[in-house]
Amino acid sequence: MTVEELFARHQVVGIDSNLPIHLFDGTGPLADAAQAVIDGVERGDAIGILATVGLTEILTRPAALGDAALFERYARELTSIPNLRIVALDQETAVDAAWGRSGDRDLGDAVHVATARRAGATCFITNDARIRGRAGLEIVLLSDLQPDVRPATSDNALQRAHLSYTAAHGQPDVVPPAHRAAHARDRGGHARRREHHDAGRDAHGRRAQGAAVPGIVFRDGPAGRRAALVDGPDVWEIVRAIQLTDGQGEARIRQVAEDTGIPIHRLRLAIDHASAYPQEIRARIALDESAAERVSRMVEERERLLSG
Repeated sequence: MTVEELFARHQVVGIDSNLPIHLFDGTGPLADAAQAVIDGVERGDAIGILATVGLTEILTRPAALGDAALFERYARELTSIPNLRIVALDQETAVDAAWGRSGDRDLGDAVHVATARRAGATCFITNDARIRGRAGLEIVLLSDLQPDVRPATSDNALQRAHLSYTAAHGQPDVVPPAHRAAHARDRGGHARRREHHDAGRDAHGRRAQGAAVPGIVFRDGPAGRRAALVDGPDVWEIVRAIQLTDGQGEARIRQVAEDTGIPIHRLRLAIDHASAYPQEIRARIALDESAAERVSRMVEERERLLSG
């Protein structure tokens, strides 16, 4: 069965954590099939459902590398895939998972299946042949899928050539992140995702600054604290998106607002903060770009090892 045929039969699909893990690991038929599934979800061929426990399972791999900036890049990208819903375990799903677990069924697998069912999925895509379906939920093995000869609509978050995974705030399939605006013009103007240290101030000073500027908060992460819009992307992501958008001045701001859905007045708030702390913002952008370069080198080296 091709991925296109799969999406013709199923409009909402559960996704096991081993799909992104196959992409993380490298090349081969399984990675190609996983790539085709993610591409289809990005195009909107189907809505993807990923349980939050899967998020932990996937991010364990990059976390093991011990690279904070790389880990944050993976985390941002992974959860901002358009049309991919990250679904938390609630009370009803937990009860359903307990009922669905039987014999030697793994608890994590039971949670994946129950989450997919309760989110409206009609199939669950996995490469684990031990996982059994339940009423209304077909199990589709990744090894049985044939990738379509169709181009991806964007440089999707899990491509092996640019493997990087971002945290969305809210529903990633509804609100695109600011960092995707950097590539929006190349995709016909449709953004796909939503998207520190100030040399002269210590952490207490930065917290005070965040409290003094309405609409700006500070978020902690493995790579350090960074300024962000309330319920929005990081300030440095907005600055980079504007820098990489065609045009000049206000025209670039208006384009980013159109691509991301972030109101212009909120973009200006981020720009004002960046203007006050330019070293902090430049350092964070450089940190992310360095992580992207390390990803590319890792993938290239893996390809050389596997091809040799």
